[in-house]
Amino acid sequence: RPEQENSLLYEEVRQPLKKIQSANPKIDSIYTLRPTEKMNIWTFVVDTYDTEDKDGNGIIESNEERAHVGEEYDVSELPELQKALAGPTADYEINCDKWGCWLSGYAPIKNQAGESVAVLGVDISAERILALEKEWQRILSVFLFFILSSSLIFILIVMRLFTRPILRLTKEIEKFAGDVSYRLKTKTGDEFEIFAQEFNRIAERIEKSHRALEAELKEKNKLLEKTNKKLEETDKMRKEFVSHTAHELRSPLNVFRWSVEMLQNEDLGKINLKQREILNQVYQSNERLLTLVNDLLEVSRIDEARLKVEVAPCQIEEIIDEAVGNLAVKIREKRFNFVWQKPTLPLPKVKADKDKVLQILLNILGNAVKFTPVGGKIEIKVKETNKIAPQPVLKKYGFVQKDKRYVLVSVSDTGLGIPKNEQEKMFSRFFRGSNVKKAQIEGTGLGMTIVFELIKLQNGAIWFESEEGVGTTFYFTLPVV
Repeated sequence: RPEQENSLLYEEVRQPLKKIQSANPKIDSIYTLRPTEKMNIWTFVVDTYDTEDKDGNGIIESNEERAHVGEEYDVSELPELQKALAGPTADYEINCDKWGCWLSGYAPIKNQAGESVAVLGVDISAERILALEKEWQRILSVFLFFILSSSLIFILIVMRLFTRPILRLTKEIEKFAGDVSYRLKTKTGDEFEIFAQEFNRIAERIEKSHRALEAELKEKNKLLEKTNKKLEETDKMRKEFVSHTAHELRSPLNVFRWSVEMLQNEDLGKINLKQREILNQVYQSNERLLTLVNDLLEVSRIDEARLKVEVAPCQIEEIIDEAVGNLAVKIREKRFNFVWQKPTLPLPKVKADKDKVLQILLNILGNAVKFTPVGGKIEIKVKETNKIAPQPVLKKYGFVQKDKRYVLVSVSDTGLGIPKNEQEKMFSRFFRGSNVKKAQIEGTGLGMTIVFELIKLQNGAIWFESEEGVGTTFYFTLPVV
């Protein structure tokens, strides 16, 4: 079950598979899948694939994260996997998914009654297959080199007796080394005729193998190019669909908001308490949907490199004041011990986009308000510093210090905190902590992804410290004018 993924039982099942994978370097992943009641939809049970930031960009993308228990997988294009319930099978074509391109072998997993209930899969990366082909080419080169070396040694041994034939043979072999279709002349009328004939027989086999490898490599390259093109087209269609849909949704949602506000303000006539309660619920639901649509539009702009900032000198304390004012009602409702340690003297102005900084603060401060229980503490601090971020943060997220001075803002809370084993996903798209889901606190999981990109665009840095059940502190820096 999904809730058992972090349990000892899950690791007891996973570790033997991990050991098998470790003992076989050519294996990239071992996993188990089982069919569901949905047609062509199976779910993962165990996966040895390790989640890690493979491209070092500080974000765990979906293709860098292992499959989770219960995660659905479309097997409609994997006939060999579906056949595996009846007995062992293997792919004869490369299949691609979000984790890459693979060749796989499958075997059924049976229960005590002898019924097949799941399938064990073993993946070998298409990159390894191409590497294997290159290895065969290397072996071929070594073999040719061995023949040349043997010939040269033979020449040195019998130089005085066979100088002319050996020199002639050497030149012939050199031609073969440059062109595997070349053959030695067999009608020499001397003792080397037998050698030439044998060499030519070996050369025939070498050429055949060489041509087969070349043809297979070309086919594999064509397949990979076709697959990459298809993936690029699919990704482009996805981005265009999200952007278009979000744009189309935003207008009617705004009209709906205005209509509900008119009803709430009794512009169209008096309403009773029950009607107001229902209107408030509708308004809140519409606001949540609008937030999701706006976040999707922002992410779409990030994907298309259209997210822009207009940098100008601005006072960070004023922006914090505005953000606090926007959330003042919610802060009072939850009776927080709220502390905004405003400096007695104005700090230097920062080089930033005021609206975007306000968006960053509303996201961070809004999360603190959302995830902190009634009566908790929220504290905002700000100061000047000469470092963009601690060294481990620079290494982890790839921030670069381009300025000499920065303003550092911190927002601390005594809220739910982030589980330690989930903190790597903090700035990933749609990430929501398991404790947040358990508490049934709503959210899109896109806010901190957008914040991360906005901070980078303004040559700043962002990081956090958190302990589950204790609280979280977010830090971000912006360059001083």
